Amino acid sequence: MLLFTFKTAIRNLLSKKQNAFIIILSLAIAFTFSNILITFISYELNTDSFHENKDRIYRLFSEDPMNQGNKIRYIQGKVDQFLVDNFPEVDKICQVTVFNSEGSSLRTKNMDITDQLVLRVDSTFFKFFDFPFSEGNISKAISADGIVLKEALARKLFKNPPFTGTMLDLINGKDIRPMKVTAILKDFHENTQFNFDAIISGHESWGGSVFLMLNEKSKPEPLVEKMNASENMPSLLGLGKSQYELEPFTSSYFNASGAQPFDRYRNKQLIIICWVVIILLSFTASFNFINLYVVGLLTRRKEIGVKRVFGASKSNMILTIGVEVALYVLFSILLSMILTYYFLPVFNSSFNTQLSFSYFTYAKVIAIVIGAIVLLGLFITLYLSIFIWRLNTIGLLTDTLSHKVKANRILFTIQFFMTVALVICSMVVIRQMQFIKNKPLGFNKQLLQLHVPSDDQKAKLSVLK
Repeated sequence: MLLFTFKTAIRNLLSKKQNAFIIILSLAIAFTFSNILITFISYELNTDSFHENKDRIYRLFSEDPMNQGNKIRYIQGKVDQFLVDNFPEVDKICQVTVFNSEGSSLRTKNMDITDQLVLRVDSTFFKFFDFPFSEGNISKAISADGIVLKEALARKLFKNPPFTGTMLDLINGKDIRPMKVTAILKDFHENTQFNFDAIISGHESWGGSVFLMLNEKSKPEPLVEKMNASENMPSLLGLGKSQYELEPFTSSYFNASGAQPFDRYRNKQLIIICWVVIILLSFTASFNFINLYVVGLLTRRKEIGVKRVFGASKSNMILTIGVEVALYVLFSILLSMILTYYFLPVFNSSFNTQLSFSYFTYAKVIAIVIGAIVLLGLFITLYLSIFIWRLNTIGLLTDTLSHKVKANRILFTIQFFMTVALVICSMVVIRQMQFIKNKPLGFNKQLLQLHVPSDDQKAKLSVLK
């Protein structure tokens, strides 16, 4: 029975090639952008989820001395030691800041790379955050004269591994520091709020962002009350004169207040907008499918009428429609995978993200996408089954059935409104992106300023020009 139904569904699909192509293409477009958005949402909501102790890590915020009521991420250097000495709830503490917010240079014998974001961190950094290593010992990675590089940067500087043990110069203005590469971080696709190229050891006296790891039984709320009640708590306003807050580490990605140069962040409203767009796309694709399918169905009304006369049950009708819907969905998914491959780089460029095609194979993403597609298929199948079962059998056989389907005008109106709204929003976004890329900045971007290292090199400027 199932095999016969499958053969019949294939025959019906091939008999109406133009109608089938339009249905498959519209579903494939909806699936493509819905899949990308679902993956993007999962990618963003799982930011820094690969750290083992993420649920125990909190970021410390201080009262902004310049704007009362606002919070900043910069914490005075004396705070970390005070917290360790006076609050047993704190298991570990880690300060993070930028070596040079304008970028630093890394130089080897054969390569000089500028504008690199180098972090200064405590020795506890890799006890907080589980960034994967490809070379080096985690426990010895942070040292006084050592530097940790990302794998992509190491390949630019040294070409071929092994990279650990090699030497380079860390240049900050006139300050040149010989550094030894102690470890290499793997290139990985997981999302993180840390943006950096290299890591070096920090010092006790400097300030910056502070991360706390609480003991397993400690809660942040009582600790914050004790911190704010302490008269000796250091702050930028003086002892005991500032209010502090603790924010869960995984939540701080969606908080842009007081962001440091190494912080990556995202407005959570974008996640909500993405869900709204997914719902609108699914609704539009569903009713577009239904409308086109019904138009093709009217040409097969005698076939349906004969099946009804010969005792086809409601379950048989649902099975027949379900198999046809499944075929349309299957071909649409295959086409959407091709479209996704080509649209993904455009999406990454527009949203400043790093989604890779391999991320679509993650179990969580697959489960969400398959669940959404199954629900959509069930909705379409049930809607069409109810519609067909309500058709008059005699009208189907005698051609007295009206060729004009009385569709729900409200649904048509909503579908048309959403389609127009999505088109307008897309046009606005495209125009805004073009404006940002093409707006005159007030200076010649092609003009280069060349710094000559010595007077005897000036003769070579014409060649460089």
